[in-house]
Amino acid sequence: MKKLLLLFVSAILPLLTANAQSINESFITTDVGKGKFTISADGKSAPLLISSNEWPGVIRAFKDLQSDIGKTVSIIPNFIMIMFRMQGR
Repeated sequence: MKKLLLLFVSAILPLLTANAQSINESFITTDVGKGKFTISADGKSAPLLISSNEWPGVIRAFKDLQSDIGKTVSIIPNFIMIMFRMQGR
């Protein structure tokens, strides 16, 4: 278990620090550009894609995120659940 945690931390740490240009840089911006993920702009929101095989709590979290984005920018993103068939079922 410790090896798995160490592997996870060593894999995710570079991702967390790769885009931070300074300590004072905000994760929230109204700028559009390279290296930025735009959730909502020009009257549109990015769709939220999720697998139908996700845990119920993850699906609920995505629906909460959809609601939060709608409340924040007044543009509710589409919630798209992709149906996958599990092999062996």
